[in-house]
Amino acid sequence: MAMSDPSPAASDPRDPAPDQSDAAPDQSPSGSEGHNQSPERQRAGSQRTRPRAYDQSPERERRVAGSRPSLAAWLWLIAAVVVIVAGFAGFDRWFYEHVSLVLNNEARPLDRGFYAVTKPFWETCRWVFGSPLGVLVLFGGAVFLRPTRWRLYAAGLIGITVAALLANVAQGAIGRLRPNQAANAVTFAPAFSELLTKERVCFPSGEAATAFALACVAARLLPRWRAAFYAVAGLTAAARLVNGAHYVSDVVAGAVFGVVVAGWLFRWLSRLSSGAQTERP
Repeated sequence: MAMSDPSPAASDPRDPAPDQSDAAPDQSPSGSEGHNQSPERQRAGSQRTRPRAYDQSPERERRVAGSRPSLAAWLWLIAAVVVIVAGFAGFDRWFYEHVSLVLNNEARPLDRGFYAVTKPFWETCRWVFGSPLGVLVLFGGAVFLRPTRWRLYAAGLIGITVAALLANVAQGAIGRLRPNQAANAVTFAPAFSELLTKERVCFPSGEAATAFALACVAARLLPRWRAAFYAVAGLTAAARLVNGAHYVSDVVAGAVFGVVVAGWLFRWLSRLSSGAQTERP
């Protein structure tokens, strides 16, 4: 009786051929190991060996510049508009007469002590965060510490400067009189009559615009310190209320103006700079 041959030669020729990769899992020479690595491992290796200068790439500059305003930013803007409208409707004058005049009145012993003790603090906030000199000093220190990021710092300086200049021009053009120059909050000087002096006008606050423009740019560059930057900007704006030089709506309008103008310019100039770097041969 003939028996069938169990050898592989008796298999059906229509069966698929065995997978060569299974038969020889790794027969490549050691010199081609990098060529056979997966794309994920190759990218990980390239990131480990990439120099630190990668931190200044156009992609990072675009991330630092930030994206469009979030829902929270729009809610803050709406709240600011409500405060400004309420100020013109009567809240500004009430706050000036019941808060600013009380804190700024040196005739009373308690108020005299408060004013004398806190005045150096308020003046320091104003000169460091609310004046062009303070902004230039901070800019010089930032460039000295991180010279490779000078493009971002220059974009921020331009944004802050433009916001401060436009706020001061708007203040002289609008001509709203300061609290100690009028009996109510809706008294205005002739339009554009105070462009050069600005001693009698107050809306919007130039120092508040400068402080919040600086806080906006600094928060983009150092997000971890965002709360501290805006807190100092808020104290700078509050200094103008404590000494009775501005209404509440003045500083709120200046803050919004500084954040919007400086934030937009900084984002636009940063992306423009990163695009120029990308196109550079």
